[in-house]
Amino acid sequence: MKIYTRFGDKGKTKLISGEIVDKNDKLVIAYGSIDKLISFLAFIISFYKEFYSFNIKNESKLRKIDIIIDLLSDIQLLLFDLATDLASTNLNQELSDKFKIKRITKENIKDLEKIIDKILKKVPELNSFIIPANNVLASMVHYLRTLVRESESKIIDCLPYYKINENILPFINRLSDLFFAIALYLEVIVNNDIKLLNKFKEKEIFKDFFENF
Repeated sequence: MKIYTRFGDKGKTKLISGEIVDKNDKLVIAYGSIDKLISFLAFIISFYKEFYSFNIKNESKLRKIDIIIDLLSDIQLLLFDLATDLASTNLNQELSDKFKIKRITKENIKDLEKIIDKILKKVPELNSFIIPANNVLASMVHYLRTLVRESESKIIDCLPYYKINENILPFINRLSDLFFAIALYLEVIVNNDIKLLNKFKEKEIFKDFFENF
C-alpha cells in the first residue's frame, strides 16, 4: 500500500469537495490543528496505559482514571468527525450524504456540557487561578486544553472565507472547558488537591534557589 501520491509536492492539496487549495490555506491549517489534538490525545492515552497506570496502586483511583481515559478515547473519535466536518466545508448536501459525512451537532455540544457538569460536581469550588503542576497526567490534559484554544483561533481565521458549520465553534469552546474540568478532576483523584495560585501569593520568588543552590 502506498501512502504517498506526489500530489502535494508543489504545496497543493485537495479538499473533500475536490477543490484544490494551498497547503497553508486557512481551512487546511484549521483541520490540521484538529489532527494535532487527536495525536496528542493518543499520546496521553497510550502514556497512561503503558506507563502511568502502573504508578496508581489504589484500585478505586485506578477505576476512576480508567473511566476518564475511556472518555478521552470517545472524544478522540468525535474529533475525527470534527476534522472531517471542517475538511468537507464546501461539500453540498448531496455529496455530504453520499460520503456519509458526520457533522458536529447541537446534541454533541449538549453532551459535552452534561459531562462537564457531572465532573465539576466532584471538584472543589475554585476561588483562584490554578497552577497546573500537580501530576503529569493532569498537566498533559491542561496542555491539551491550550491546544484546543489554538485550534479555536485557527477555525475563527476561516470564518471570512468559509461557511463553517455553526456548531463547530461552540463545540470547540466547550471542549476546552471539558479538558479543564478533566485536568482538575485528575488532580483531585491523584493528589487529593488542586494547586491554587493564591496559596502562593506570599511566596518570595527565587528565595529557595538563592538559599539552597
